Amino acid sequence: MSERYGAEDGGANTLVRKLYLAPQEGCIPDEFIGEDLLLDIRAKYYDYFSVITEALEKDFLEKQGAIQEWFSIWIDPCYEDATSVLVTFSDFVVLTHSSKPWNFHWQSNQEIKQELADLYYRMKKRLLSYIWEGIRYQHKTKRRK
Repeated sequence: MSERYGAEDGGANTLVRKLYLAPQEGCIPDEFIGEDLLLDIRAKYYDYFSVITEALEKDFLEKQGAIQEWFSIWIDPCYEDATSVLVTFSDFVVLTHSSKPWNFHWQSNQEIKQELADLYYRMKKRLLSYIWEGIRYQHKTKRRK
């Protein structure tokens, strides 16, 4: 997140506060608007969801030996209505999300941390079902041969 908006580590808290914890009058705070508003909205959502996917890769997937697989975050940004997000793992849908960019903020650090944790565990549960389904499929295929 810091790389995208040019914040140093010391400014990361200010960056998070301005992008995700302050009520928004528009899609993005004025100071973060660049030449293309849609790219800025996309970055705001990507930075948020990539925190979760990076944590899942590190905490869960590496331990499962699934390091050759990857997450993709697909974002359809919109400044007039809802922005849609699709997170996939390989070809499996792990999460869908839709919200209006000016409502994509939280009231407190605690609230955003809780939301991140909820999404993390929801996505982890979906990944587990994907992995187990793959194991069942492989087991059935081996028995047929």
